[in-house]
Amino acid sequence: MPKRSIEAMLENGKYTGIVKLLDSANNYYLLKDNHEAIITEEVFNKVQEEKSRRSNLDESNNRKSRKYRFRLKEDNKNV
Repeated sequence: MPKRSIEAMLENGKYTGIVKLLDSANNYYLLKDNHEAIITEEVFNKVQEEKSRRSNLDESNNRKSRKYRFRLKEDNKNV
């Protein structure tokens, strides 16, 4: 199975057997067990949490600042 196929399953909630039906622009219904799930909701949610943890963006889509444990010394700046 191609890597992209697995990524698609882990990014799309439909593979958990849940379908989102729109009633209007603001209202929707979730139908659980609409079809056989390929992955469990638990696995799907854990993947989403891990993807969020690894993401380089914060909640407002700004890059997260990274603080590095080691810094170059001033003497090694030109190396």
